[in-house]
Order: sequence, then C-alpha cells, then structure tokens
Amino acid sequence: MTQFQKNILVTGYSGSAGKSFLITQKIIPIAPIFQSSISHATREPRGAEKNGKEYHFIKPLKNEKMILQRSFLEYTNPAKDIYYGSSVAEYKKARKAEKFLAFDVDYKGFEQLTAPNSILKNQLVTVLLLTPVWQRIAWMQKRGDMTNESIIKRVSYSDKVERPFFEKNKTSFD
Repeated sequence: MTQFQKNILVTGYSGSAGKSFLITQKIIPIAPIFQSSISHATREPRGAEKNGKEYHFIKPLKNEKMILQRSFLEYTNPAKDIYYGSSVAEYKKARKAEKFLAFDVDYKGFEQLTAPNSILKNQLVTVLLLTPVWQRIAWMQKRGDMTNESIIKRVSYSDKVERPFFEKNKTSFD
C-alpha cells in the first residue's frame, strides 16, 4: 500500500481549531478518494450539527454495548458520560465504496489506531496539528457552548496531558 492508498489520521489538542477544518475543507476537496470518518458521540448535538453528518449521536447504553462488542476501531472518554468513537462499520462502509477515511481523533484515538494490534496499523498516514493556545481559546469561545472555566480546564488539560504525549511521540507522525 503506497502513501496515497492509506487512511489519514489527523490529531492534535482536543477542542483545538483545525483538525476537522483540515479534513473537510482542505484534504477531501482535493482528494475525493477520502471521506471524513463520522465518529459516534454520546453527547447532544451542538448548534447545527446533524446526526449522521458531523457525528452519529448515540445513547450511552448503545455505546457501552458497542464497546463490549468491539465495534470501535478506537474510542475515548474525554469527559464524564461523554464518549467518542470511530466504528468498524464506518471503516468497512468506506472501503466497500473504495474510499479511505480521514480520522479526526485525540491523542488516545491516535494511540489506539496506531497500536500494534490495530487493523489500521500499517494503513495510516499520521498528521500532528498543533495550534497555538490563543487560537484554541478563540475557537472555543466562538463555539459558544463553553464557559470560561471549561475553556481554562480544557487548555490546562492540553498542557498537562496532551502536550507531553505529543512531544514524547513526535517521531511517530508522518
């Protein structure tokens, strides 16, 4: 499989500006062999989000069942009662349509998708997108669904947990 016949994994700080934009506005328009991986989420839709477009919105009980059935390629639990995950079914659907997926995941998703036991281990081009803190704060404020306290908490988490992970694993990215 050549570099141009692989899925793309874009990761970076959680809540950061840029990962989805890079995929939907830059990669897919010039390389229609890719499609955005639509993750499952146990949270409520924000703003104009539509089920099946930005996310597959599911109930926590269904999410638990999918985890037990190993229906996810990767999943993460970034906040109390909120899960995100990329499903095996989404991957199989893309491959059946002769498409490759462009994943937008956090560092935990990166770890799972690139793990030695992942079915995608050698089928990924990995991109690390590090946006400046001021840009992440501006984007979170613009979203309008976060308090200043939750933004500070998110940025603090990025600095304490995600930044050291990305620094330690910087040679793991293409």
